[in-house]
Amino acid sequence: MLVSLEYLWLQLNGISGDLPSYLGGLQQLRVIDLSHNKLTGRIPNAIGQCFRLERIDLSYNSLTGNIPSEISSLHSLAFYLNFSHNSLTGRLPSLGGMQQVQAIDMSANKLSGHIPSDIGSCSGLQYLNLAKNKLEGMVPISIGQLKSLESIDISFNELSGPVPRSIANLTMLHHLNFSHNNLNGSVPNQGAFRNLSATSFLANPGLCAVSGWLNLPNCTSSAKNHDVLSRNIILVVASIGTFLALCCILGAFYIFYGRIKRSPMTNNLLGQSFMQISSQELHTATQGFSAANLLGNGSFGSVYRGLLSDNKLVAIKLFDQDPQNSYKNFIRECRVLKKIRHRNLVKVLSSSSAGDLRALVLEFMSQGSLEQHLHMDETQCSLSLEMRVKIALDVAHGMAYLHHDCSPPIVHCDLKPSNVLMDENMTAHVADFGISRLMTSSISASSSTSRLKGTVGYFAPEYGLGGQVSTKGDVYSFGILILEMATKKRPTDGMFCGGQHFAKMGEKSIP
Repeated sequence: MLVSLEYLWLQLNGISGDLPSYLGGLQQLRVIDLSHNKLTGRIPNAIGQCFRLERIDLSYNSLTGNIPSEISSLHSLAFYLNFSHNSLTGRLPSLGGMQQVQAIDMSANKLSGHIPSDIGSCSGLQYLNLAKNKLEGMVPISIGQLKSLESIDISFNELSGPVPRSIANLTMLHHLNFSHNNLNGSVPNQGAFRNLSATSFLANPGLCAVSGWLNLPNCTSSAKNHDVLSRNIILVVASIGTFLALCCILGAFYIFYGRIKRSPMTNNLLGQSFMQISSQELHTATQGFSAANLLGNGSFGSVYRGLLSDNKLVAIKLFDQDPQNSYKNFIRECRVLKKIRHRNLVKVLSSSSAGDLRALVLEFMSQGSLEQHLHMDETQCSLSLEMRVKIALDVAHGMAYLHHDCSPPIVHCDLKPSNVLMDENMTAHVADFGISRLMTSSISASSSTSRLKGTVGYFAPEYGLGGQVSTKGDVYSFGILILEMATKKRPTDGMFCGGQHFAKMGEKSIP
């Protein structure tokens, strides 16, 4: 046994099976990275014996069972603890012993119970993500003790109770997402809360704020109502003498407003040739971005079904608040979408940028994605061979337009089945230009894929080695997409290991 082993880096290797219990015997380990594999089973309790661990990443696997309580003894964790995107269940263990850890990510699991109150002891914590679980109870007040905290996401859970006022003291906080919970009470408007936006608290019907803060309903109290009543009596008496003047002002306003069909409350980065729509209209169209209208989540935000005032059904792509990536991707997608017009590309109708709310209004694709049609049934594909050929041609036409008919050419960078959407006639449309690149001379000469976030299995091999962005990368992704359509196998399927590769699947029969 490699008892002196310090670094275990085996990410992106298609490794399957259970995590071995003998990991606990490797007590010199400082790093464990087994992310993006096919690991199953439970996290062994023995992992708590790796007392020198500084970072551990088991994300993007198929691990199940509880998180062992023994991890609370990993006092040496100084960088990150990442168990995200698995199928872990049970309660969160005690985290208070990890005083040096900088990032904890347990998102996209099936965890339940309360957020442990001792999390306030993680004094070095900068990033906390517990989103997309089944957590309940109150948000612990101790979170306000995390003075180094920069980002917290506990969205899409079942949390209740008030928003802790102690969060106002977190001077380093720039990203907070408490959306899609059952929180209630007043949202403070001091301190760190001044840096937040309405997207931080979406879909919490019980929340309110003072004077419409963050577009939330106004909070009221009996004392305030008494004061308001007294003031109203005085105002009614005083307003009698100015009633006629007020009517004139209102009449003039009505005449002026009648000349304007729609007064946009937002900055439409696509230009005046596109539909002008306000942030309030987006809230109304999606019923406050409710979970009932949620179509899906991506790496840069969420997509909602929306019904506009003219009964037009649209898709609204709401970008996350994270300023490091979301804003850049929103600007990039606006730059790309306002330049393109093609029947096989998703049509953009409008954009909205008000405060920290950033959204794109897109044509609604009623038949879902190619991903859904290929893999909704494990035994067979719902698409006939003729239909698959037609879809492949549609995608080819769209990509050829981006590469050869746009000036400068556009590289999509993330072509995959989930980014190919179908309209009511089953015509394919390429979507999601969040990481695309305009191939200007300056960008093509210097752009490296080290900043790209394409999807493993679909991006070209040279991208993994830091190669430059090019249209050839899209051609490779298109080839992988064709193979997936023909074989109904994903490029990350567990069968592709031991030197096997998707490109060798040509001899396999079509389902």
